[in-house]
Amino acid sequence: MTNATSYVVFAATSGIGSALARRLTASGATLTITGRSANRVTELARELGATPAVLDAADFDAVDRWTASASHRQSSPVISFGFFRKSALNAAVRPSKV
Repeated sequence: MTNATSYVVFAATSGIGSALARRLTASGATLTITGRSANRVTELARELGATPAVLDAADFDAVDRWTASASHRQSSPVISFGFFRKSALNAAVRPSKV
């Protein structure tokens, strides 16, 4: 499916996000997944071997704060559903080394 090895999948706990997270994991990708429900995101992360993050993707300020933290930065694409501030997505995918 992809040559990339790590992704952030926003809204991964149901629907399209969940299906995509499962498919990426099956292709060998390493994921950080987000969701509003701590129980659901933790359970899915455990199932997929992903890193969980409790985050409401509709809360732009929370997304900005989360993407500003260095612990989850990815050198691969951010997969998202819905609307995000461009600055937040740029911060999430900015690699530490080019």
